[in-house]
Amino acid sequence: MEGLWQGDKQFRTEVSMQGLIQHMNLLRLLGFCSAGDDKMFIYEYMPNGSFDGYLFGGDNSSCPSWRDRYDIMLGVARGLAYLHDGC
Repeated sequence: MEGLWQGDKQFRTEVSMQGLIQHMNLLRLLGFCSAGDDKMFIYEYMPNGSFDGYLFGGDNSSCPSWRDRYDIMLGVARGLAYLHDGC
């Protein structure tokens, strides 16, 4: 029973922290749902599909160029640096 309560507490903490984060290289949390044991985050819609689909061409599209991959890595690094130092 204690584990369930701890999970709820962690979920609420995560929601409150993510709600404060705003950075151009991070998805914005729009809302959340917590019904019984089911919990989920609701993020902004990404019209170009999933990140892994873009990187690995899951939908028969061509893989991104090395320049695009480099730009993606820079964006990821900037987002991580913000989470580490800027929050």
